[in-house]
Amino acid sequence: MMKRVILLSFVSLSIVAAIVFSSLTCSSLEHPQGNVTARVKNGSLNNIQLTLILTNDSDRTYYYGNPFRIERRTWRGWVELEITNDVLWTLPAFHLYPNSEVEVTRNFSNVYGTLEPGRYRIIKEYFYVHDWGEWGEAADTEHFIAYAEFRVR
Repeated sequence: MMKRVILLSFVSLSIVAAIVFSSLTCSSLEHPQGNVTARVKNGSLNNIQLTLILTNDSDRTYYYGNPFRIERRTWRGWVELEITNDVLWTLPAFHLYPNSEVEVTRNFSNVYGTLEPGRYRIIKEYFYVHDWGEWGEAADTEHFIAYAEFRVR
């Protein structure tokens, strides 16, 4: 009986430790990582598209692609919108050079349809290549996110 109690205690402790350590390694969207910030260009927003300005304030070259996602602020917090259309992303890697900014226009009507009035954020993933493989592929990468909040009226 005592062995069972010790075993159950050990298993319970292991599960709690796994939960704590996994929460420490997960990144929160409230605290973007890396050196890239995102903001919506003034005057570019409507209910089907926006222009996002990505700013790299570092001495590294980062890369980004076409995919993005949109979340809506609800009483439960940020909730990712459901994709309403069939979407196939092309996956080029665009450069985001050191100490520069780039404008990226994203039409979200072909992914999410028309956005209803509310508070949203667009999330872009970008990455840094630590090592290029033998064939020119990104062999060792570090991924980050940047987001910009906006309101559809």
